[in-house]
Amino acid sequence: MKINSIKYEIGVLYTLILGVILLIFSGVLYFLLSFTLYNEVDNNLKGTAQEITQSVRIALDQSGENQETLLQIINGALAPTEAPLPAPKNKK
Repeated sequence: MKINSIKYEIGVLYTLILGVILLIFSGVLYFLLSFTLYNEVDNNLKGTAQEITQSVRIALDQSGENQETLLQIINGALAPTEAPLPAPKNKK
């Protein structure tokens, strides 16, 4: 097949058009899936954090300990790796 023939030029043109269409489709699909999965993981983490917070509050209420004691225990465990947690604000 000749390089300057019309069949060759049409074949190259259709190949380029198909390649561009596939790139656009795969890019859109990638961003939609990543956005959806990110939101799903974020919502699951928020739900888990709320459940843990509720469980800790119930345990504190049942044991009669205050939040400062719990924060001291947590900060002691996290001290080698992370910054300490801030003290809770007093509710009025």
